[in-house]
Amino acid sequence: MPDLKIHLHSLTCMEQIQRLKNAELDLCITRFHLDHPDFDNIHLLTEQIYLVAAQHLHPTDRILKLQELKNHNMIMCEQNASPVFYEKLDKLLCIDQLEHEQLLWVTNVLQHINLTNMGMGFSFAPEYLLRFLNEHVKIVQTDQALPKLGLYATFNKNSQNPALKIITQALKNTINI
Repeated sequence: MPDLKIHLHSLTCMEQIQRLKNAELDLCITRFHLDHPDFDNIHLLTEQIYLVAAQHLHPTDRILKLQELKNHNMIMCEQNASPVFYEKLDKLLCIDQLEHEQLLWVTNVLQHINLTNMGMGFSFAPEYLLRFLNEHVKIVQTDQALPKLGLYATFNKNSQNPALKIITQALKNTINI
């Protein structure tokens, strides 16, 4: 398809879903599994969530009890930016019970990486993000198992866009390898 033009948009999860529903996007890649008869989801992968912190925030290898996080600054992803990630962490931490002053809210992954690398607080990070953290940031073992996150490619299954059909078939073939 020599005339195919692909436009990438950096949007929050819910912005992507809304634009997809409005037919402003052909495909979105998010943590959200859209359960709707007009849309299909391709499960791309599942990632482990890790607790990470700069070495100076947790200098030992001691297992950290999650309840101890209430005594530390936390870097958290805003709910509308990644609702699935937020919900999984809320089940673990009861976020609304944490002190407002200790929470540093981020809306995008670059903010998340930068604040974590600067040692501004403990953070939960999906597996892919680990490769962007500097050598002073480490994984902190916790007293509870941390959840996993799925990643989905979502699209309107009734779309007549021939490029979308090729892309979704390629994704399906890649997943089944």
